[in-house]
Amino acid sequence: MEQENPNTDIQAIARKQQSRHLWQTIGAVKLATRLSTALQSQSVRALGGVRDNQEYVEEGFEHFKDFMDQHPESPMSYDQFNRREKLLNTEGDLVFDLLSSLDVSLKTRTLLAGHIEIEGNEIRVGEERVQRDNEAAILNLITTQYAKLQQQEKKLKTQKDKLKKGEEDFQKLKRKAIVANPTGTPTGQALLTAAGALTQLCEALESAPDEEKQALKHQVLGLMHAKQLDLSVAFGDLSKDEAKSAGATDEAISDEDLDGLES
Repeated sequence: MEQENPNTDIQAIARKQQSRHLWQTIGAVKLATRLSTALQSQSVRALGGVRDNQEYVEEGFEHFKDFMDQHPESPMSYDQFNRREKLLNTEGDLVFDLLSSLDVSLKTRTLLAGHIEIEGNEIRVGEERVQRDNEAAILNLITTQYAKLQQQEKKLKTQKDKLKKGEEDFQKLKRKAIVANPTGTPTGQALLTAAGALTQLCEALESAPDEEKQALKHQVLGLMHAKQLDLSVAFGDLSKDEAKSAGATDEAISDEDLDGLES
């Protein structure tokens, strides 16, 4: 008679408990949402526990995201949960529950994150304080602070746009200066040196005997091709891996070939 494995029984019990806890959590979240019309911090924390404990696995889902988006009993999408959890972690439970009960939009709360705190019986919005039970005053302060922060963001964006335009204008002037005086930079000087060396090489090859030309042809053209790939990397047209792959498709210049050119 085959002996029963106690570990298998324990695992089965654990899976059942996970599944039971999962649906208790989902049911509680749905009930709380229906009763209060606002998702409270406790519900978000509970859904986070479902994710952390991987309780969705027993329902045939490999990922929490898929469970939230695809299961017909899911209380919300993964994106909705994710945005609320991030907001909860920023606001804290008390502020999250208060603003949810006041039906303050997620857009407004995202901008105000870090600017609202509850201190005893008072709530601080920016630099102003009101009684925690004075909903009208709280909403008025939130509206005022939101408008103020929007204005600050607008000014900051304008400043960033000006800085960006200033940098673009500077780069344009810099490019014009390089065109007007190409040897005025280290890169321009290196280009001038390379152009002179290539001109000298062409002139030397033209007057070289045919035997010497044929002997050097593979080394010279191979070197030119390798440096062309290096330049493409420097210009950002190719990555190093792409250049390496492109070089591997042709006959690569060997160390012996380079030694021959240097001797």
